Amino acid sequence: MSLVEGPSALLPDSRLDCPIAVCHGETLAAERFLGEAVALAERLPTRSWVINLCANRYHFLLMFVAALLRGQVSLLPHNRTAAAVRTLVDEYPDAYVACDEEPPDAGAVTFLVGRPVRCPREAPNPLLDGSRPVALVFTSGSTGKPEPHEKTWDIFRRSVDLIAEHLGVASSQGHATVATVPAQHMYGLETTILLPLRSRCVLTDRPAFYPADVQSALAALPAPRMLVTTPIHLRACLASGIALPRVDLIVSATAPLPVELARTAEERFGGVLREIYGFTEAGSVATRRTSRDDRWTLFRGLELDGVDGGLRLLAPYLKGPVPLQDRLESTGGNQFRWLGRLSDHINVAGKRASLTALNATLQALPGVEDGAFFVPSSASNEAASTPRLIAFAVAPRRTRSELLAELRQHLDPAFLPRPLFLVEGLPRQENGKLSREALEALAESCRRRR
Repeated sequence: MSLVEGPSALLPDSRLDCPIAVCHGETLAAERFLGEAVALAERLPTRSWVINLCANRYHFLLMFVAALLRGQVSLLPHNRTAAAVRTLVDEYPDAYVACDEEPPDAGAVTFLVGRPVRCPREAPNPLLDGSRPVALVFTSGSTGKPEPHEKTWDIFRRSVDLIAEHLGVASSQGHATVATVPAQHMYGLETTILLPLRSRCVLTDRPAFYPADVQSALAALPAPRMLVTTPIHLRACLASGIALPRVDLIVSATAPLPVELARTAEERFGGVLREIYGFTEAGSVATRRTSRDDRWTLFRGLELDGVDGGLRLLAPYLKGPVPLQDRLESTGGNQFRWLGRLSDHINVAGKRASLTALNATLQALPGVEDGAFFVPSSASNEAASTPRLIAFAVAPRRTRSELLAELRQHLDPAFLPRPLFLVEGLPRQENGKLSREALEALAESCRRRR
């Protein structure tokens, strides 16, 4: 298994004569970007670690590459809250915070990122040591404490080149990319920061979180367009009723995408939707066109290996086999079906169910804008020996009794939520995920209001 291929260029040769980003409405060539990254690198504090909190996507890209050029490792937290940043500062005392807006109160040295002056001298395409760590990417914390995973430039480069190949953007005309996901998350980092470095995709810095933001960001860009998003953001866009510009390629990840939602998205946006399967430990590893096939196709050169009843991913650029936390069914060749998380299946009164399937049932009910089932800890579950499920629903025009009556038509009585809380919104992270800690807090808040 080859891990190191020697020094490699930051940008492929085919990238040097193409636009790389649109920042504040200005299209920037790769040469201009390299000059700005070099100029920024010269101004950075002399530290080993940098916590990159930049909200503007081009600022994030500049800071990421400038840190890489200075030999600094980027720390990419699972969210940008002050608490998360303070934890990183405590664990990495030589770190500083890079941001482009009001910094969090985290007790760290802060560096403000803006548009630096253009580098006065020629900035060549740098050669990078592929074996050197360039980032620590943290898991989302949806099942516990966020865990760091070290990434080298070789891992990023080879993984993202496969993403470009399997999304069909490796050598195509540059897709102008709008994203609803943060750059700090592995999915957002690969598809909206590294993909523009390694393919002809063009990064755009306009914020796009709410449906109106997505519409205006897309409308400001030329075709072909690419939207990098999540099921929760996609559902909100389609439910808003806003007229949506054509999007040639929609990319979705972070949670299973219902088939009907994928088909509706392709119909409304007029393009192709491809779903990505991946996880922080290995990055993106498979894709599918959800509207047409429930099977995933592994990226070229990757393999799944069964050991002691579990599955491991084998990739030539990773240090070793990576255990999977999911249940998969091989369908032959390099294809598989996803059956759920290993921790996703619950046993209630001797009956088994998948939280993913329960969530899909709840979210499919008419009038439900968002929803989630949750198995509380024993401390908040009155030490019951049999788990009692809680569910939260965002359904402004529905009543609790109406939703429970409809759930009874689809679920075994053992899996009916006790209780079902109607809430104004779920505490989703920027990447659309829900942490156990946030759901525990929401459940406690709902109990106090009962």
